[in-house]
Amino acid sequence: MIDDGSTDQSGEIAKAFADQDERVHYYRKDNGGLSDARNFGMQYATGEWINFIDGDDEVTADYLAHLVAAKEKGAEIAIARFFTIQDDEHVDTVTPPAYSGDIFLQDADQALETVLSQKNLK
Repeated sequence: MIDDGSTDQSGEIAKAFADQDERVHYYRKDNGGLSDARNFGMQYATGEWINFIDGDDEVTADYLAHLVAAKEKGAEIAIARFFTIQDDEHVDTVTPPAYSGDIFLQDADQALETVLSQKNLK
């Protein structure tokens, strides 16, 4: 976990979590913005994959399991469905493709085209 100069208690919470689980590492740096924090963290990454979860993100307990399942089925890129929260209510901001299920497989070119063609992305 990268603490990018937080001014609230999130750094202490993250450090306490890292102290309880040897798989989790905690690093603190001066605030430099999102890209700087990600680049900083990539210097210390030792795993096969990297996943970015920002401080204002919420993920389900099985979020990474679904991404690993897509990789095991041969996906070159995985794009997770996402929601925004308005008035404490989850609002679906991505229309699922016309495929069945929550996971669909595409090659990298098709996935990039799907992302770039989303008219509601800003």
